[in-house]
Amino acid sequence: MEIFSRQICRDELKIVHSDDPDPLRAGLGMVCFPLMKRALANGKNMLWWWMGLAEQAAIVFILDQLRPKIAIEIGTLFGGSLQALSKYSDQVYSIDIDPEVPKVIGNLFANVRYLTGNSDYLLPPLIDDLQQNGAELAFALVDGDHSANGVRKDINHLLRFRPTVPFYILMHDSFNPECRAGIRAADWENNPYVQAVELDFVPGVVNPVPAFRNQLWGGLALAILTPEKRIGRFAITGLAELTFQIASRAVQPTLPQRVIRKGLALPRRAIRSLSKKLRTFVGPYVKGFVARHGYRLVSDYRAYQSETSKCRERLAPFCIGYGADLGFGGDPISDAAVRIDYPNPYTAHTGMYPVQLGGDASRLHWFADGVLDYIYSSHLLEDFQDTKGILIEWLRVLKPGGHLILFCPDQQVYEAYCRTHGKEPNPHHAHADFSLRKVRQILSQIDATEEIHSRDIVDDYSWELVVAKRM
Repeated sequence: MEIFSRQICRDELKIVHSDDPDPLRAGLGMVCFPLMKRALANGKNMLWWWMGLAEQAAIVFILDQLRPKIAIEIGTLFGGSLQALSKYSDQVYSIDIDPEVPKVIGNLFANVRYLTGNSDYLLPPLIDDLQQNGAELAFALVDGDHSANGVRKDINHLLRFRPTVPFYILMHDSFNPECRAGIRAADWENNPYVQAVELDFVPGVVNPVPAFRNQLWGGLALAILTPEKRIGRFAITGLAELTFQIASRAVQPTLPQRVIRKGLALPRRAIRSLSKKLRTFVGPYVKGFVARHGYRLVSDYRAYQSETSKCRERLAPFCIGYGADLGFGGDPISDAAVRIDYPNPYTAHTGMYPVQLGGDASRLHWFADGVLDYIYSSHLLEDFQDTKGILIEWLRVLKPGGHLILFCPDQQVYEAYCRTHGKEPNPHHAHADFSLRKVRQILSQIDATEEIHSRDIVDDYSWELVVAKRM
């Protein structure tokens, strides 16, 4: 109860300044204001709501307009948003993995049913039960598992429900790269009742709080479903997509910062001093070394030059819209690409970007048919025995007109290069005759693409090919 007591907002107007001693709240600014307290608590104490004021206002407005008979919340935490759902809804289902939630706030809301456990297991039977009973599910808030895969699963479970009334789905932290990737990957387009998906109904922020400083958090995405089937074009929109991409690049830490964060327990002043010295003395040395040895310096001083870094300037212009980098190995073709690889890629030394969707690129189960604008893959296709099956799967997720962008080795040229330079060939390569010609032949058998760009033997031993999926 002591933990719960500090989650009460007793002030009508509350401002948390940057010098607040709480590292989870310092710098949040205005966190409570009189109108919200009047709306939710009739002037009484309200539960601390871990969302920005614009997010709170948006949720209260939608709930007030909908007045849902049935609502679902995935991820309850301390009950901040639940107090809004409870006030404006007839019946609320709260799903949270923490068994303490119903113990702490279970007696506060008479119209809330608490379900404890993993939403991946709890949502499907709940949705099926609501559907069978003809329930008027009108609102859902997705704020639970913040991994890309977790967000995608929660949304897809909700999309199993065929709406009987207008159904609004809000997804919190849509500005976070993981959450945003999960929202994009959900099976929206194949659900005929989805009318619109806006990633930035309320845009997020670069977090100022010490515990999460310079991380992208917050924001609300909004999806609208209706009982009537969609007519006309569907596309996920994002008002703040450009802002998101710029912010993503701006907050990427430098190599000195990464080294320091990974284990140097030094006083703050010493950390700043060391970081400055590394930039001053090591930076020019690295630039000089790279220039002398003929490599193009990548901005974050990666330990090794990735294959993608060699072709980025040529192939990135084909990676427009919403797409994925398969087997990115730490260095994606662009900051906006969904990053897919094994959870621990064997090529992760080429960059520091984390995996967003972990798994085998031979089966892109995260994506429905025809949802991506592009698939990019560097030095991965040659690792699979069933080249034709892999290409069919990758083409499956592309929209008509979408680009498949391949950058791969010519195996014979690659082996000769390795012999000349005293290197061991990559043991993962599965074909002795892998080449641009071989892949072209396989694509002609599939007969679903048009070639729009190619180059044979570039960057010592590689080839590149861009094809468009036929309309």
